[in-house]
Amino acid sequence: MLGHFRYDENINYSVFSSGNGTDEYFITAASSVNSSFSGELTGLYKSFISLFINTGLCPENIVFLRFYTDDISSGKDGILNSLFGSLFTECAVSVIQQAPLFGGGISLFAYCIIRKSDALQKEKQNYNAWQNSISVKGKNYELFWTANFYSAASPNVYQQTTQVFQTLTETLGQKNMTLLDNTLRTWIYVDDIDSNYSAMTDARKKYFLEQGLNSKTRYIASTGINGKPLKENSLVMMDALSIGGLTKEQLIRMEAPNHLCPTINYGVTFERGTRVRYGDRSHLLISGTASIDKNGNTLYKGDIAKQTLQTLENIKALLHGQNAGFGDLAYFIVYLRNKSDKDIVRKIISDETENALPVLFVEGAVCRPDWLVEIEGIAIIEDRNGFGEFL
Repeated sequence: MLGHFRYDENINYSVFSSGNGTDEYFITAASSVNSSFSGELTGLYKSFISLFINTGLCPENIVFLRFYTDDISSGKDGILNSLFGSLFTECAVSVIQQAPLFGGGISLFAYCIIRKSDALQKEKQNYNAWQNSISVKGKNYELFWTANFYSAASPNVYQQTTQVFQTLTETLGQKNMTLLDNTLRTWIYVDDIDSNYSAMTDARKKYFLEQGLNSKTRYIASTGINGKPLKENSLVMMDALSIGGLTKEQLIRMEAPNHLCPTINYGVTFERGTRVRYGDRSHLLISGTASIDKNGNTLYKGDIAKQTLQTLENIKALLHGQNAGFGDLAYFIVYLRNKSDKDIVRKIISDETENALPVLFVEGAVCRPDWLVEIEGIAIIEDRNGFGEFL
């Protein structure tokens, strides 16, 4: 069962509880405006820990944290040296420059797991000062989150994208995983996306073909969005979720042909969404979705309200194909090209979804100049089948 909760004016969270003792928490939090960045971080940390105390969570339950900041150059070191730094041994940590649109200069997304029967088996690895991963092992599966994978060794986006995927592939190999069999979700942040998006998608498409990912096998649910990576001279950064122990039968391509065409129809290679079936639940991973029709054309150019409604309609269609709806959403992340549109978009989403749904709003130019908004998320539904239960 999934529940949505508002903790205070800056923090919302959702919880999926299952009879097998594995509960999943999705938390969105924004800082309050303060005279200093460090002051905002301290206030956010205190609110975050207060939530933990009142919900029974503890630092050992944290699996993944992503910080959104309005200034990566100073923000990354501030985050590393803040009170949050004491939590980083417990989870994968990502930092990206995408300015929060409500609250102060920093927002946070957190994913946590509570197992009532036994403790999480976790292994944290730091590959350098920022590239890192966390492995979470259960009875049936291994969750493997990788964060802040970047390359600054090459001067262009095409080569950097290839190198980032190569690094992910090599890291997966150490876990006896592959991109084709195990990677389910990526977040690809591209600096100056209006100029660099096509080079990223060309490199990804070529690399996928080499690794066996194509329209007949599968692609990966993904968001490709404007964001400034934390490493100087890096133009591309990627976070990813991979899961060991899955079979091909557990992965279902989410489609809504009356609303959205396959992305390969216009030359890019990601899934609209991927359903992952476990013995007690299904995760519905919704890629970054925008105002598009079934032929791949942009709808309602220049009209933020209609683009937002169409984007939500497209997501609703993807969910409906899996017998799910907006009540099954665990969270949304909303990317806006123009921050002046934030109030319009927030009201529409509030009207269309659960009141306490965790939602983060950040400034991030979408991959087409005429797209004003993009939305991603995860839904969770109960599912009973012969597969192993989650974790």
